Amino acid sequence: MINITQLSNQFQRVQTNACNNKMKKTASMRNTRRTMRKFTSPWRVENSQLESLPDAYPLERSHIVIHKLPAPVISGRISEFARVHSLSAKWSNGVQNNTIRCTTPEQLVLDIVLWRSKEINGGIIVEIRRRQGDGYRGHELKCLLFKCLTLKKQRFQEARKKECSIEDRINSIKKQEHSVEPSQSQFSDVMDTIANATQAMCSRSTEEIISGLRHLDFITDPRHVNPAITSRVSYIIWAGIDPHKNTGLRATDILCNYALDNSNESVNFWAVRTLGNVFLHLHKRADLQQQRMGLVWRQIIPTLIENMIDVERNPHTACTSIRCLRALITSHGLLNDERRILFSDEDKRNLKKNLGRLVVFGHEQNVDIEKEAIKLLKSL
Repeated sequence: MINITQLSNQFQRVQTNACNNKMKKTASMRNTRRTMRKFTSPWRVENSQLESLPDAYPLERSHIVIHKLPAPVISGRISEFARVHSLSAKWSNGVQNNTIRCTTPEQLVLDIVLWRSKEINGGIIVEIRRRQGDGYRGHELKCLLFKCLTLKKQRFQEARKKECSIEDRINSIKKQEHSVEPSQSQFSDVMDTIANATQAMCSRSTEEIISGLRHLDFITDPRHVNPAITSRVSYIIWAGIDPHKNTGLRATDILCNYALDNSNESVNFWAVRTLGNVFLHLHKRADLQQQRMGLVWRQIIPTLIENMIDVERNPHTACTSIRCLRALITSHGLLNDERRILFSDEDKRNLKKNLGRLVVFGHEQNVDIEKEAIKLLKSL
């Protein structure tokens, strides 16, 4: 005899399981759509748009072949990787329409090339070629990107190498009770480096000018040089006085001129970056001398704001300008009322108008710009 109650219960269980499976499938599809939307490529790359690998093409030995991911997902991961690592990424419009060019602030240039394999179910070939810049850093970024492209889950934040910023290094130094003072010979070597850098910055060659600016950036960076030396050098450059000759320091005037002139982007970038290092070393105290020098340095503010406005064309210079401006404001002991003296009415309007845009741009394309813009907003 058929038990009606058992059949009814069994039917309810089957119906409940079918409903649960349908809900799980719907939730999984929603999560997939969210992931696709989050890491969608801004370049709208499709598999059919990629060029096939030529027969006689010298393929990079360290290339990888991706079988399970389509071109939109691969290009989306590359775009997110560039955003997290603050790389300037642009899709090539030249002869090869399958190249993404990534540039770091230090002018390391990497070309990421996507090829469609001719084999059946061959997948997409990804190769990375270094065009210029530091080979060690290029290899490091290449390994990280390949790791991100082969991950089953898109954990780009975990793949990013944690780097100590200059400001974090300076703050950690200030917390230490004892610091190792440089010897007289070490300090003399540093002053010779400043003199050599000044001579290079007076050259007519752009390469020599950038070389001199990079030397100054190096000796004002506590991640590379004894912090006591970088702090003293920063004060010397900031005050513009040579302690040995008791005369004006030419490097300060040259740095200021290069920071004011943004016609040459590379020269302006390294000058602004060096001044940002210098300002970050200054103690946040209300000193009359610091306030006076803060008003002297305010002449570079309009150029810094121009660089920030032009963020789409040159994001690295914009990020460096934001950091330099924030350091200039916060490191000279000026109170809120006194800070208003630094800005003209036009500068204030431009800052208020563009800071929100910088935060949005940084959130979409460059993490460092987003962080620096938020810090600048809080310091105003």
